[in-house]
Amino acid sequence: MKYRYRFLLHSIWIVACLALFHFLYQETKQLGIAELNGRQMIHGKQAVKGIRAYFDHWIASISHIVESDSVIRLDEKGKYLMEILLKSHEPGAKAITRSDKNGRIVHTIPFDSNLIGGDISGQEHIKELARTRKPVLSSVFTTLQGYRAIALTVPVFEGTEFQGGLGVLLDFEYISKQFLGDIVIGKSGYAWVIDKDGTELYCPVPGHTGNSVFDNCKDFPSILSMAREMLKAREGEAVYFFNRIRGDDPKPVKKHAVYLPVRIANTFWSIVVSTSEDEVLASLVHFRNQLIGVVAVLLLGSLLFSYYAMRSWGIVKEEKKRRSAEIALRESRARFQTLFISMNEGMVLHQLVLDEKDIPIDYVILEANEAFERITGIRRETAIGRKASELYGTGDAPYLDIYAKVALTMEPITFETTFDPLGKSLLISCFSPEKGQFATVFEDITERKIAEIELRRSEERYRELYDEAPVGYMELDGEGRITRVNQRELEILGWSAEEALGRHIWDFVEEEESRDIIRAKLAGLYPPSKGLERFYRRKDGSRVCVLIDDRLVKADDGRIVGIRSTIQDITERKRSEEKLASSEEKFKAAFEGSHDAITITTAEGRFLECNRKALEMFRLDSKQSFGASRPADFSPEYQPDGRRSEDAADDYRKKAIKERVSHFEWLHHRSTGEIFPTEITLTSYLLRGKMVLQATIRDIGDRKKTEEERERLQAQLIQAQKMESVGRLAGGVAHDFNNMLGIIIGNAEMAVLQLDRSHPVHQCLEEILKAGNRSADTVRQLLAFARKQIISPKILDLNDAVSEMLKMLRRLIGEDIDLAWLPGYALRPVKIDPSQVDQILANLAVNARDAIAGVGKLTIETSNVTIDEPYCARHKGFLPGDYVLLAVSDNGTGMDKEVLEHLFEPFFTTKGVGKGTGLGLSTIYGIVKQNGGLINVYSEVGHGTTFKIYLPSLKTEPLEEGPAEEPQQLPGGTETVLMVEDEDAILRVGKAMLEELGYRVLTSSTPGTAIRMAKENGENIHLLLTDVVMPEMNGRDLADRIKTLFPGLKCLFMSGYTADVIAHHGVLDEGVIFLQKPFSLGDLARRIRETLDRKDEENL
Repeated sequence: MKYRYRFLLHSIWIVACLALFHFLYQETKQLGIAELNGRQMIHGKQAVKGIRAYFDHWIASISHIVESDSVIRLDEKGKYLMEILLKSHEPGAKAITRSDKNGRIVHTIPFDSNLIGGDISGQEHIKELARTRKPVLSSVFTTLQGYRAIALTVPVFEGTEFQGGLGVLLDFEYISKQFLGDIVIGKSGYAWVIDKDGTELYCPVPGHTGNSVFDNCKDFPSILSMAREMLKAREGEAVYFFNRIRGDDPKPVKKHAVYLPVRIANTFWSIVVSTSEDEVLASLVHFRNQLIGVVAVLLLGSLLFSYYAMRSWGIVKEEKKRRSAEIALRESRARFQTLFISMNEGMVLHQLVLDEKDIPIDYVILEANEAFERITGIRRETAIGRKASELYGTGDAPYLDIYAKVALTMEPITFETTFDPLGKSLLISCFSPEKGQFATVFEDITERKIAEIELRRSEERYRELYDEAPVGYMELDGEGRITRVNQRELEILGWSAEEALGRHIWDFVEEEESRDIIRAKLAGLYPPSKGLERFYRRKDGSRVCVLIDDRLVKADDGRIVGIRSTIQDITERKRSEEKLASSEEKFKAAFEGSHDAITITTAEGRFLECNRKALEMFRLDSKQSFGASRPADFSPEYQPDGRRSEDAADDYRKKAIKERVSHFEWLHHRSTGEIFPTEITLTSYLLRGKMVLQATIRDIGDRKKTEEERERLQAQLIQAQKMESVGRLAGGVAHDFNNMLGIIIGNAEMAVLQLDRSHPVHQCLEEILKAGNRSADTVRQLLAFARKQIISPKILDLNDAVSEMLKMLRRLIGEDIDLAWLPGYALRPVKIDPSQVDQILANLAVNARDAIAGVGKLTIETSNVTIDEPYCARHKGFLPGDYVLLAVSDNGTGMDKEVLEHLFEPFFTTKGVGKGTGLGLSTIYGIVKQNGGLINVYSEVGHGTTFKIYLPSLKTEPLEEGPAEEPQQLPGGTETVLMVEDEDAILRVGKAMLEELGYRVLTSSTPGTAIRMAKENGENIHLLLTDVVMPEMNGRDLADRIKTLFPGLKCLFMSGYTADVIAHHGVLDEGVIFLQKPFSLGDLARRIRETLDRKDEENL
C-alpha cells in the first residue's frame, strides 16, 4: 500500500509536471504569436502610413496647382507647372494628363500628340470624378509600355464650375517596392495587398498578382473568410493555411496574419502581413529544451520537488521578463530600422572627433541608410567608419561648427544649404540622440530650388505678358475699385494708370446699370459676365465698344473679394459687322443670280440654304423639299470610283473642313431619276461663329460629252499615227528586202531549170525557192497592212469572190470544222482587188481554225447594209453610207478586252512561238482601210468571235456572172526588151530569165545609159522594163523621156514597193502595168506578154 501511495503520488507529480510543462509552453507560444502579430502590425501600419502619406502628398500637390489660373486655362505657364510637378517626383510618376469636363484629353506631360483629343470619359475613375467632383484613384492596370500603373485624378474648377481633371500616372511597381517589397519577417513572412474588389494588387506568390483572391485561394477557406472581412475595410488578426512560397515542401503551413485597410481618395486597399507559425516555434526551441531539462530533474529527484519547483517557477518568470524585454527591444529596433531604411530622406548617424583639448576637429560616419546612397552617390560601405573631411575631400569637415553645437548641446537645428562637393541643394535637419553624437536627416531640394528660380522667371515673364498682352486685363477689389490694370486696358480706356487706379469701374462705363450689376456680382447675386458688350467713355470724349469676360476672385473661406476681367476692343469689329450686313445683301444677290447651283449645309451635312439654280438643277419645287433630304439622297448609291456615295461625301466634307476647300467630280440624280455628272467646289468657313460648308455645283454633262469625243478622236489619231509609222517602216524595209528576194528567187529558178531533178542540189534549190516565196508573202502582208500594196481594183460581186474561195477554205480549216456559207440576195457590187478578198478570207479562216479546239463551226455570210448617223454615233470611226457586209464568225475560244485592244497591231499574236507571224489581222486591217471600208470585231471569251467587214458598194445593178477564163500556158516571145535596173544582181538575173523566155535583152544600170541605148537601137526596142525608184530619175520620168522619142514603145514598171509616181495610195494609175518584186519566172512571163499584147492606147 505504501508503494502504491508513493506510486500514486509520483504519478500525480509526473502528471502535474507535464501539465505545468504544457501550460508554460503554450503560454510562451501564445506570447510568441502575440509578439509576431505585434511586429506584423507594426510593419503593416508603417506601410499604411507610408502609402497614405504618399497619396495624400500627391493629392495635396495636384490640388495646389489646379488652383492656378494657368493650369485651369492651360496656358504655357500652366503646362510648365505640370512639367515641374512631374520632374520633381520621378521616377515614381510617369505622366500627367489634363482632361476637359467632357472627358477628352487636352494636354499630356510628356507631350504625346497621338493622345490629344482622346476620349477617356468611359473609364470608371473618370466617371467617378465627374459624379463626385472629388479626387479619385483608378484600378491598377498594365500600360502599353508593359508596366503596371495607377492613375490619381483631382477635379479642376473655374470658380464653382467643373472644368475637368488633372491626373498623374504612378508606377505601381515603384509604390509596391517602396512600401511593401521590404517587408520580410524571418524566412517565411511577407506582405500582400488586395483592392476593394478583391483583386490581388501585390503578392510575392507567383501568378497571384492581378487575379481575384477568391480565385487564387479557392482551395483555402480560411483565407476566403479573412478576405471577406478585409473587403469590409476592417482591421484584425487571422490564422490560415497556405502553401509555402519558399522551399520545396508542398505541404500547407499554418500562418498568422494581420490585416488592416488603407483609405485612398475614393477607394481603399487592404494590406496583409503574414508569417508561418514555424517562425514562432523556432524561437521557442531553447525554452522548450530548458523546460524538458527541468521536468527531467523533477522526475529524477522528487525529494527535491519543492526546491526545483520553485526554481523552475523562477526560471519561467525570468524567461517571461527576458522575453518581454526582448520583444520590446525588437519592436523598438524594428520600428527604428523600418523607419531608417524606408525613409525617402537620407539619414546619417555621426560621432564627433575631439582633440586632446576636447575641441571638435572632425566627425566619423557610424551608419547611413539607402537614401544616403541615392542622394549622394556614395556607397554606404565606403562611407561608414570614415571621417567626413576624408570622405568629402573638403579639408575641413562640412558644417562642423553647426553639427558640434547640436551634438554637445543636444539642441536640434534645420537649415538649407548648397553642398558644393555634391553640387546639390540640401534641406538638412540635425539632432543629437546622445551627447557626442548627432544624426542628420537631409533631402535633395535641387530640383525644387531650380523650379523656384524658374517659377520666379516665369512670374516675371507672366508679368511681362500681362502688361504687353494684346487684350486688356483689369482687377477690381470688393468695392468695385480698379486695383490692377495692364497697358492695353489703359489704351482702351484712354486714361493713365495714375488716373484709373483706385477709381470705380462704372466711372468709365456709359451704361448706368453697370454700377448695380457689378455690386450684385460682388455680393454673389449676379453671375460673372461672358461676352458682355459695353461702351467706355474715353478721356478725350470718344466712345469705344468693348467685350468683357469676368471671373470672380474668392478668398480661402469662399468670400468674393474681387473681379478679374478680360477686355477686348471690338469697335472695329462692330464697324465690320455693319459692313458685313451690307455685303450680305450683295452676297445674296450673287448667290441667287449664280449660274451654278449653290447649297449651304452645316459641318454635319444638315441643309441650311440653296439658290434658285439648285432647285432647277435637281428639278425641285421648293427649298423645303430640298431641306427635307440629305445631300447623299440626290446621289446614286455608288460613285464611279466604287465608293458608296455616303462614305465618299463624308470624306470630301472632312477634307473641306481640314483644308478649307475640296474640289471633285460627282454623280447626282435629279428628282426625276436622271443621273448627271457635276463638278463640285466644297468650301468651309465660319458663319455666325459656326462652321458651314458651301457646295458650288456645276452640271458638266455637256463638257463630259465634249471631253469623251475629244478623247475618242485623240485615240483614233494616235492609232492612225501608230499604224502610219509602222506602215512607213514596212514600206522602207520592203524595197530592199524585195530586191534581195528577187535576186534569190530569180537565181534559184534559173538554177532549177538548168539541173536535172535527180541532181543532189536540185532539192536544195527547191527549198530556197520555197523560203524565198514565203518571205515574199510576208513582205506583201506588211505592204497590205501599210496600205502600200500595189493593187488593181475591179468591180465584182462579193458572193462570186467568196464562192471561188470555198474549196480552198475547206482545205485550210480541216474536216472537224463545219463551213457554213450564207450568201446575201441581190448583193450590190464592190470595187476591190480579188486577191485581197482571198487574203481576207484565208487569214480569217486560219485564225478561226486555231481558235476552235476540236469540232466547231465557221460561218461566212454577206448582205447589203446601210449605216446611218445614229449607228455611227455609237460606233467610233464609222461613216454613214451604203455598204456590202462580209461577216465571218466562229464558235472558238473568243478574245478578252486586252487582246481586242491590240488585235490589229503588226506582229501581235496570241499563238505559240513559231505558230504565227502576227501579220494576218493587220493585213486585213490594211486591206479594208485601203479600199475605204470599215471593220468591227465582236468577241467574248468562251463564245467565239465575229469579224464584220463593210466595203463601200457601187450604185449599179448586181453583176451577172461571166464565163470563166481558161488557164493559159507560160508565154514567151522574141521581141527586144530594154531592162533598166540600178541593182546589178537583179539586172543579171532578170536578163537571164528574159533570155530563157526567148526575148532579146538590152540592159542598163542607169537611166542615162538607157536613154542612150534607146537612141542607138531606135525602132528595134519593143518593151521598156524599168525599176521605179532609181538614181538620176525615177522609172516614170524615164518612160516619158523615151516615149517622146518612140511613142509606140510599151512600158512595164517593177518595184519592191509602191511609189506615187505610178500609183495613188497603192492603186495603179490608169493604163499602168506593174510587176511586184520579187517575181518568179511565170510572173515575169505573163506580165511581159500582157504588156506586149496590149494596144498602144491602153499602155502608158
